[in-house]
Amino acid sequence: MALEGLSGRRALLEQGSQNLGVRVSVHRADYHTHMNTLMLLSALAHSAPDAATLQTIWTVEASRGSPAALMPLLESEDPPTQARATLALARLRDPANFPTLETLLRSPNTDTAEAAAFGFALTEGGASYARTALKQDLPDAVRTRLIQALGMQPEQANIKVLISALDEAAPIAQAAAVSLGQHGMAEVKGSASSAVMEALAQPLRGRFLDPAVRDAAAFAIARISAKSLSEPLMTEWLDLADHDRSPTVRAFLVRGLAVSAKGNALSELLTAGASDPDRGVRIATARALGKHGRVQHEQVLIKLLSDGAWDVQISAIQASGEMNGIDHPALLSPFLAEGHSEDTQAAAILALGKAGVTAPLRPFLGKDQPVALRVAVAQTLKDEKQLLRLLDKAQEAPMRSAVAGRLAELESGPDVARILIKNADPAIVAVGISILGESQDSALIGELVTAMDGATDLDVLREGLKALDSLLALLPTRTPPPVAAAAVIEKALQHPSVSVRLAAQAPAIRVGVSGTPPKPKVPDPTDLEGIVGARIVTDAGTLIVEFETELAPMTVLNFVTLAEADAFDDKNFHRVVVDFVIQDGCPRGDGWGGPGYSIVDELSWLPYDEGTLGMALSGPDTGGSQWFITLAPQPHLTAGYTVFGQLVSGPSHAVHQGTVIRDVIIERID
Repeated sequence: MALEGLSGRRALLEQGSQNLGVRVSVHRADYHTHMNTLMLLSALAHSAPDAATLQTIWTVEASRGSPAALMPLLESEDPPTQARATLALARLRDPANFPTLETLLRSPNTDTAEAAAFGFALTEGGASYARTALKQDLPDAVRTRLIQALGMQPEQANIKVLISALDEAAPIAQAAAVSLGQHGMAEVKGSASSAVMEALAQPLRGRFLDPAVRDAAAFAIARISAKSLSEPLMTEWLDLADHDRSPTVRAFLVRGLAVSAKGNALSELLTAGASDPDRGVRIATARALGKHGRVQHEQVLIKLLSDGAWDVQISAIQASGEMNGIDHPALLSPFLAEGHSEDTQAAAILALGKAGVTAPLRPFLGKDQPVALRVAVAQTLKDEKQLLRLLDKAQEAPMRSAVAGRLAELESGPDVARILIKNADPAIVAVGISILGESQDSALIGELVTAMDGATDLDVLREGLKALDSLLALLPTRTPPPVAAAAVIEKALQHPSVSVRLAAQAPAIRVGVSGTPPKPKVPDPTDLEGIVGARIVTDAGTLIVEFETELAPMTVLNFVTLAEADAFDDKNFHRVVVDFVIQDGCPRGDGWGGPGYSIVDELSWLPYDEGTLGMALSGPDTGGSQWFITLAPQPHLTAGYTVFGQLVSGPSHAVHQGTVIRDVIIERID
């Protein structure tokens, strides 16, 4: 899933809700979970580095600066200290640290070696180091991290190594399958070859092997989406898509096979998937229908449109907008009627708009209509003048951002951008600045700098610096950069948020300026004492999460601090993607807002399984208040977004777009 740039602010974002008071209590799904948590906390208390060491490590991570303070810790004889310092070095994502990581990879402390291998995953250029390291005799845990590194750094030279790794121990084979899927997503040459597909068939044939390996192989098949398969493989996988005991395998195979299946084979695949007892498989079928269905599959669509599960029905509505040759008004207009949920109506509006059926949508732009429906209609419009009129009248932030986002999608030019950058809403200004940056006209640098002058909004600053870099690159070689532009960039290099400083690095090189970043503020480790998790009380039920404080302490404390300040009171889940994520924490209610600051990533190899709690990003180190919970396994997200907790219990699949959080109660142990 792409979560960077302007689209990222609409994507996986942070969480909010009301906190009626911190309760010194433990509320768990059952006694055993409670006891396991206590045992974990006890173990960490005896193994974690001391408070002073942790603050040193956190300061390096928070500054994204020199690793000098880590060097004594990397030589520590205390295994937990050395391992945690190595992870901090990995998180700097600096190729200059590769030689040190190579040395640490040979540490007898497996935790240290794992963290060093993870550094190759996070840092551009790490694939060649990982391939070289895999020739050594290393523990399975370390080999697993190196295989994951190849997935994070996809290139053709990795493919043979990954195929070979499918024959190794289960955790390594699982990582290899996921990594092959990531190569497919990146469309690396050779990733869809017959050799890859045959290799992925092997774990699926082992019906009684580790189920995680089989799920990972099916994930890879789905993400590679080979356009052609051998007849034997097609026959074999069609049978598994219909009869395999794992619904995860069935869902992924439906998605992957829908690309290569033709004629009767495709019809049988979709027909069987639409009747599958697992809702996840039916959702996968609806999505496959949208991408590869034809008018002859209309009966499958009709079946899915009448499905009793709301998320399957919405997926079918979305799919219908992609299909040609069907009677869109007849099939979708009933979903516009009163009695249907707002997210169902909004999906129907978007599908009709995509199909070019706009007449039934006009009434939903009325002021008496719910904002969610007006937003949906705005996202279907193509007339710039009409969109600008709507922007001028829009009072709700979601409507303003929807209009601005649509103008950006229509590739509006500088004239529209000039209107946007004068808007009082910083999110709209950021969109206008982004359009200026794409104009390929260096004469606009002055207007861009003026729009950034005095700005405090992080999106305005980050988009402005990115746009400046693009426009400065257009200046003739010997033309001096505008003084005002250099001043803006120099100031950005000293900004307290790492994300702004990172955005300023490229344009700073162009104009030849530098700046000294401020010393970061890091929490006191004692602030985390006793924090276990949270109860998120929503209109759909209570979600109980446990925090991952060891690997994401600053992220956990950020969430706790916001919750205890009532920052999440009465905020809605602004984005729900069925069978993917639910997202919250935006103060604007549209996914384009934040707390006014950003925190650094605390990336780890913790997997994105179903119910994983993660931070939303719009680029490196841009987390703030928005978070998400996964609704199904998402292996490709691992190490891309900070994991800081796990859902223990609660009806996450009952959360609709617009569901409101009423309270976030932080749970502590005395």
